[in-house]
Amino acid sequence: MALDDWADREADAMERPERRPRRARSARALGLASALAGAGLITAALASGRRALTPAELLARAV
Repeated sequence: MALDDWADREADAMERPERRPRRARSARALGLASALAGAGLITAALASGRRALTPAELLARAV
């Protein structure tokens, strides 16, 4: 959700001006999304070792 808010910030401002801004500002939303992706990669590495890190990294990059 945080990454979606960051990616859609300009379109939302033009298409839905009545929509109240979400709590996270754009830089904060991008930071939160990056931190969550990093936490997911660390969790994958700790859970299954390096074997699970490659697919997890590919999925994180796809998002």
